[in-house]
Amino acid sequence: MLVILQQIMEAELMYRGLAHRVKLLTGIISLLFLLFIEGITATSAEDIQFVELVITNPQGQQYHYSAELAHTADLRRIGLMNRQAFEAEQAMLFIWPETARRLFWMKNTLLPLDILFFSESGELFHLVHMAEPFSETLHSSIDPTAAVIELKGGEAKRLKIDIGSELTFKTVLPDAQ
Repeated sequence: MLVILQQIMEAELMYRGLAHRVKLLTGIISLLFLLFIEGITATSAEDIQFVELVITNPQGQQYHYSAELAHTADLRRIGLMNRQAFEAEQAMLFIWPETARRLFWMKNTLLPLDILFFSESGELFHLVHMAEPFSETLHSSIDPTAAVIELKGGEAKRLKIDIGSELTFKTVLPDAQ
C-alpha cells in the first residue's frame, strides 16, 4: 500500500511539474507573440510617410490630399486593412519601382473604398467605385499602372473624379521599394 501511495505522489509531482512547464511555455509564447506584434506595429508606425498630391477632375476642380504612402512591399500588402475609420479627406497612395498590371482586393478591409488607377503620365485610366469590404474579388488595373490611390468609398463620384482626371504631386516621392 505504501508503494502505491508513493507512486501516486510521484505521479502527482510529475503532473504538477508538467503543468507548470506548460504554463511557463504558454506564457513565453504569448510574450513572444506580443513582442512580434509590437514590432510590426512599431515598424509600420515608423515607416508611415505622407505625400501631398492633387487630383484634378475633368471639370478642372482640384482636390488636395495628404496621402499616406505605401511604397514598400509590406506597406502595400497591408494597405488599409483593418482600419476602423477612413475619412473623406484621407487617401492612400500606392507606388512601385516599375509600372505593371496591378491587382487589388478588399480582404480584411472594413470600409468600402474607391480604387483609382493612374498611368505614368498621371492620367486616371481605370477606377473601381465602392469596392466591397471583405471581398476577395480581384480588381485589376487592366493596363500597367504607375500609381494607385484609395479614397473613402463614394468620394470619386461625389467629387466627379473620373477617367481622364489628372494626378500631380506637390512633394517629391521617395523611391518605391
